[in-house]
Amino acid sequence: MPTPRPSRRRTTAKQTTAKTTTRRGPRLRSPPHRSRPCGGGADGLPRDGPAPLHSVSVAAAVLDPQGRVLAIRRRDNSHWEPPGGVLELGESIYDGLRREVEEETGLHVEPDALTGVYKNMNRGIVALVFRCHLAGGTEQTSVETDRVAWLTRDQVRDREREAYSIRLLDALPTDEPRPAIRSHDGEHLTP
Repeated sequence: MPTPRPSRRRTTAKQTTAKTTTRRGPRLRSPPHRSRPCGGGADGLPRDGPAPLHSVSVAAAVLDPQGRVLAIRRRDNSHWEPPGGVLELGESIYDGLRREVEEETGLHVEPDALTGVYKNMNRGIVALVFRCHLAGGTEQTSVETDRVAWLTRDQVRDREREAYSIRLLDALPTDEPRPAIRSHDGEHLTP
């Protein structure tokens, strides 16, 4: 009797995805290898190696009538940054933006315009930043934030790391074309 051959069928990322539970409920977790088979390169030729996974985050640049912008101070590292976070699987960009802002600040916002696209080159995170207007809610902190504040342009520059302050500064009214497209290393802008 012949020995059965192992299957040559590739396991897809969907088949290897596992469920975990977070404070927000069930969340899908990527496989531990952190890469997927790559279908092709920019030149159109097939590639056999793994392609890196990227995550997509959203952030809000909410302006008040005095021209100040909404910022949060993270509870885990005391860094100031715009409210936002990583999109959940199956969540629309605008729904994720609204959810993240409400979770971190208690405020309800509506997006007006995409003002910037930012890539953390070290972590593979692409952030979409939207200028938003306030639509309601009550300002409060959360398990993720220990401060919510409205900051002037100078306060943004003083309190936030360059990679995060530029997101709010790019959202302020300007004659420069938008959205801004930038990359950074988590701290500073990179060429």
